[in-house]
Amino acid sequence: MLVRSVGILCLVGTLFPHVAAAQQCALRYTESFARLPSLGLRNLSQAQAISEVNNLFGPRPDVCEPGGYKVFLDAFTDYAREALRAPVRTRDGMIRVAIAAVQQGPLRVPFEESKTAVTLFRQTRSNIHAIADDVGITPLMQQLLDALERSGPPATTAPPPPPPSPAPGSPGAPSVQQVRVPQVPLPPWAVISLYEIRDALNSKNTGVALGKLEAILKWMETAQ
Repeated sequence: MLVRSVGILCLVGTLFPHVAAAQQCALRYTESFARLPSLGLRNLSQAQAISEVNNLFGPRPDVCEPGGYKVFLDAFTDYAREALRAPVRTRDGMIRVAIAAVQQGPLRVPFEESKTAVTLFRQTRSNIHAIADDVGITPLMQQLLDALERSGPPATTAPPPPPPSPAPGSPGAPSVQQVRVPQVPLPPWAVISLYEIRDALNSKNTGVALGKLEAILKWMETAQ
């Protein structure tokens, strides 16, 4: 499933160059996490594990392509599960590597993935906690849980700018009613009609009010 996800992400980056502008992380994460078990078996100290993992993953990406953060969390969950359930003689070394690896996620995700990233992080945190509880939490396992909690979901990129408003008269632009201002005063009948319109509206006689208003507007459209 993970390899299939990577293939889809690479295809998206090829077909849509604007997506490829983000750092391509999926393949990098897949390859790096595949090499973590060998580090875990070396029973490194925490400082050594951090140094080795940093060298393996390289500089932490600023923002990945869409779906890159999910690839990271899926791969991290797989390795953390393997570490937590490993035999006692190799478990601590693998957990130290997992503590180092949890800090390798992207600093940011695309704005469109902001809500999804939070949901994915919470699900990953819940899964890791459940595995640790099932195995029996040790002090080193608690350090892993704390490191995961501190990492939190990544920040997001700025939202895209709103689309520009269409120019007047172009397709999609709101219609504009031309207003004609007469250069002569309202005739006496129109002034009287305004008072009658007010009385009609107060009496909730909307039909009469609309009829008188329509007559005034027609006069204004033809007045010079």
